Amino acid sequence: MATAAGASLNELREEDKLKIGNLLRELARAQRDGQQATRERGQYAARLQQMRSQNDLIVQVRPLTGLGQTAARRAADPALARTGDCPAAGQVPPVASAPEVVPATAH
Repeated sequence: MATAAGASLNELREEDKLKIGNLLRELARAQRDGQQATRERGQYAARLQQMRSQNDLIVQVRPLTGLGQTAARRAADPALARTGDCPAAGQVPPVASAPEVVPATAH
């Protein structure tokens, strides 16, 4: 009994029925994989947002703790900006002392 759209399952050969069964299993597997990928993307996006928020908090706290002074020192000292040689965060570079001014004595 054929229909206008094609043959019914009863009219198909056994090998064609197996092919259809395999295609349906593959379709179900692809849908599960797609759903898993969607869940993983959501988890990744949530973790990324959490890390961005944490980073924003760190950036806000750093200037208060003195850990964000490296860039400021580089901007203020052209020698550090040129060489990229900067002390570890939180350490103040040694300051060269001014030469001592000795008053001239009258002879």
